[in-house]
Amino acid sequence: MSNKEHSEVDKLTLGYFGEYQVNIDMGELSLTFLDELANIFEQSLQRFPDCYVFRFRLGFPKTFNGDAEALLNTLFYSLANQFPEKAITEGELKSKGNTKPVNEDVNMIWAKDVTAKGLLGYRVAFIFSAVSYRAKASLEQVREHFKQRVKITWANALLVHESQIHTLCIFPPDSLIPLKAEQSNYQYETHRCFYFLSTLAKLPRYPVEDLSTAFGVKFSKQQNQDKKELIEQS
Repeated sequence: MSNKEHSEVDKLTLGYFGEYQVNIDMGELSLTFLDELANIFEQSLQRFPDCYVFRFRLGFPKTFNGDAEALLNTLFYSLANQFPEKAITEGELKSKGNTKPVNEDVNMIWAKDVTAKGLLGYRVAFIFSAVSYRAKASLEQVREHFKQRVKITWANALLVHESQIHTLCIFPPDSLIPLKAEQSNYQYETHRCFYFLSTLAKLPRYPVEDLSTAFGVKFSKQQNQDKKELIEQS
């Protein structure tokens, strides 16, 4: 282990990773996961300087025996397609070869979870632009809107009735966190947000041969298209 890695481990035992305080009370954290988490978090803040971070947990019925990751993909792309259209000009559309508006971009961070009873689940965070929502709805209205969208979408993915979904979608008290770069307390709020997100970087309670199946990031199609264009131009 290098001196730098030793230093990071020492800091982590004190509850810090880089400049961020992290939650070390909820299980052992992975330095690799934390590094990935910090990178996508900071990239997201650059991409969405006025954003919301929405956190929730997803569960599965006790009798579930399907492809959990496929259902997570279904949830992500279904929700991504429900975001409002971007306010972009006709010229921008033509320059990208598009003929119709595209949805707002969204990033998702996920971590596989297993409860003390051995039930499979996911801890999830969505990071997306707040611009389309701030003028139209209060924070509470946005929170309730996404709670309902997650419940309906997850019920449809699992093929269960909405009345059964309340135990399979859990929302923490600070489920929706607003971050706006121009606010005076922005740095404090970003650090508070990362503290909450750090629980996504927990090592799984169960043996895993490939840790990439326990933690990951997804981007909306629009960001994937932007990446493709950059590669083609390089």
